[in-house]
Amino acid sequence: MSKFIVDRKGKIIGAHILGVRAGEIIHEAQLAKSFDIPFYKLDSMIHIYPTFSDIVKQPAKLAHIERLRNNPLLKFIKNIVKR
Repeated sequence: MSKFIVDRKGKIIGAHILGVRAGEIIHEAQLAKSFDIPFYKLDSMIHIYPTFSDIVKQPAKLAHIERLRNNPLLKFIKNIVKR
């Protein structure tokens, strides 16, 4: 189980990971927090063993999709295309 708390800009405020290999995965969130990497950018990282790291990658992918949906420029273009 994982929970990531981010601000409106996508910066990580906090992260909770519970499970057998949580200690091997939490460093990814800490690294992103330390270097001000937006959470949604974690979906593009390549992992050697993607089974356990999917607990970070999948929510990051959803955050990236949500960021694109809320992009004002894309909303504007979508409204123009509809007309």
